[in-house]
Amino acid sequence: MRRKVIGTFIFIAVLVVAYFGGVGYYADRFQANTQFGSVAIGNKTIDEAKQTIEEEMNKTQVTVQEDGKELGVLTLGELDGDMDIDAVLAADFAKQDPAKWPIYIFSESKFKNNLAENITVNDEKLTKVLEEMGLKNDERTPGKNAEIEFSEEEGFYVKPEEAGNQLDNEQVKAHIVEALQTGEDIVDVKMAYLEPEVKSEDEAITSVMDRIHELSTNQVVWEIAGKEEVIEGDLIKQWIYFDDANNLVINKHKVAEYIDSIAEKYETYDIVREFESTLRGTVEVLPGTLGWSIDSQETAAILANHIVSGAEGVVEPVVNGTGYGSGDPNSVGDDYIEIDLQNQHMWLYKDGKLVMETPIVSGFAGSSETIPGAYAVWSMDRNATLVGTNVQLNTSYRQPVSWWIPFDDTGQGIHDANWQGSFGGNAYTYAGSQGCINVPPHVMADFFEEVELGMPVMIYN
Repeated sequence: MRRKVIGTFIFIAVLVVAYFGGVGYYADRFQANTQFGSVAIGNKTIDEAKQTIEEEMNKTQVTVQEDGKELGVLTLGELDGDMDIDAVLAADFAKQDPAKWPIYIFSESKFKNNLAENITVNDEKLTKVLEEMGLKNDERTPGKNAEIEFSEEEGFYVKPEEAGNQLDNEQVKAHIVEALQTGEDIVDVKMAYLEPEVKSEDEAITSVMDRIHELSTNQVVWEIAGKEEVIEGDLIKQWIYFDDANNLVINKHKVAEYIDSIAEKYETYDIVREFESTLRGTVEVLPGTLGWSIDSQETAAILANHIVSGAEGVVEPVVNGTGYGSGDPNSVGDDYIEIDLQNQHMWLYKDGKLVMETPIVSGFAGSSETIPGAYAVWSMDRNATLVGTNVQLNTSYRQPVSWWIPFDDTGQGIHDANWQGSFGGNAYTYAGSQGCINVPPHVMADFFEEVELGMPVMIYN
């Protein structure tokens, strides 16, 4: 009996010694069956574990492939991999309790390979290895961004993005380093293809298409000489384009072309007019300065801003000239000056009624003839001095006059002529002017008082 007690005591003592011996042993070692990722580091000190992990990691192979086709194999060692694992191992070691070493003998203690941010490689070497595998972007097809395009058949539409096979090299490197860290043995670079920067569903595309739809469903009304012209969305759509900064704008040049095409129906500055003369019935009066035209560039700018802003209301054109809004382009209104070169006579009508008339002397026949046409009074001056060249004598002149009414842009006008011996008849054939309409001085004073700026001057042969 006594022997049994002694034997039991000895056995317990041995266990106690062994236990505390184990506690002392694992005080600076990882517990048995400890795994760091796939590397066994049981019964090793931190320094021994570090060396073992570094040796194993440097031998780790990663196969690089593309879409299942092998491109090459590399290891962390050949990339001059550097592992800063001291702090990681120290933290993992601290999680183990040496007092529990007997438990670890019969079970595994696994630590995740959490070196993701603690392993670095030589970037130049990795780049070189990848290039040797043929992973060069200049030999690959770039992806294409989604774009908004226009065709006559479809109008504006989105051309979808197209995938290429150029690589995000930083992403390729990240995948390889991650594989080395986690023990994965295959990296497919297809995962690192560069994505197109702009895709069909991106806000940059959808917002512009929404804006195009908004503009092309608008209807703009503009009024020309009392008549409306409607610009429909289908036409507006043809004016939309993108500038160098990729902003959606209205092509003012195309708008101006449209305005010019419409203006031809209304403008009066360049038409041959049918005019009811005093003595000769209906006569034709050639184009002169009378009439109006649309400033297509200025009007295009107004229309473009109106379209882009979505403003409401009717747009009025910018008009040059005289007589805008008078209705019939042949009409000169009820107030006008009529000059019949054949009969050498001038009439002044106001409110459709004859106010005054007088014989005249027009330009010298055959050399400085008065140019017929539909004109308008653009200035009225007292005590002016006319300067020019006498065509017949080939000399310059300076001629003072008391009343001066110019009506075209070449120097023609109506004025008093106290040097003329007679007016009317055939005086213009031997004492004609340099193109102006000469009027008796005693008539010109009253005539000047009745004339108004902008009054039409109809001259015909």
